[in-house]
Amino acid sequence: MYGRFNNNLLQNTQSYKDVKVNNNTELIMEGIHALNPAFFPDIDPDTSYKIYVSALTSISLDNHNWITTTDNRLIRSIIRDYNFIKY
Repeated sequence: MYGRFNNNLLQNTQSYKDVKVNNNTELIMEGIHALNPAFFPDIDPDTSYKIYVSALTSISLDNHNWITTTDNRLIRSIIRDYNFIKY
């Protein structure tokens, strides 16, 4: 089951859809909660492979000036909000 986030209302929708999987289904999930086995009690841990990717990235403007990870996240959030939420 999965829900969707409504960017216009800035909230989760109450409509959920069931996802049916079988032994041959490959399921790729995004988000920190995908690493938590409590969210998926019916999935055998021996059949899953989990990867955490960190967004810790600093950007070099030149040899002496950097955009810090915190500022980079802020810039990404501002761009996302402008493009998708019109906020």
